[in-house]
Amino acid sequence: SRHVKVADFGIARAAEATTISHPGDILGSVKYMSPEQAAGEPVGPASDLYSLGVVLYEMLTGTLPYSGEDPASMAFQHVHGPLRSPREANPDVPEPLNALTAKLLAKDPEDRHASAAELADDLERVRSGLSPLSVAAEKTTTEMISAPLLSGREQRGQRMALPPRVAAPIMEVFKSGRKVRGRLLRTLAMAL
Repeated sequence: SRHVKVADFGIARAAEATTISHPGDILGSVKYMSPEQAAGEPVGPASDLYSLGVVLYEMLTGTLPYSGEDPASMAFQHVHGPLRSPREANPDVPEPLNALTAKLLAKDPEDRHASAAELADDLERVRSGLSPLSVAAEKTTTEMISAPLLSGREQRGQRMALPPRVAAPIMEVFKSGRKVRGRLLRTLAMAL
């Protein structure tokens, strides 16, 4: 089928029926929460792009970009923790997807893609073998190299065996997805 179906509106439905009693209370899944949401700040479209970046990171590496012993420590990692690049977690991740994912996971919303349409354009370019337009690869790579790395103990805690489907050549799988009205964003869920 060429139709995309969005599911799992559990939190959205709960929010409709829930009254948050204290300003700054947070409702959401901490594993996919943007830094601004974890800090209790206003959220917007860039927050959704961050969460999508977490999903993309997980698809590329088989693990989450941040972990913690409890929700509070995981939220702290989203706000303050250094990003372990997707390529460090899985060397098979091509540099264009590595840089694009790192941009989605920027701490500052202003450093992410300006819109989902811009992200879709970049995904389409990567799929065509070009560099993403909105990603300054040199800056992203430099920032990831200069960022403090997780300790060996923390890295061991995040590493896990990659599922066999992740081991396939990523770009081949990525390029095999169908175009839907010229926007790859709609087929991202099938890419890997």
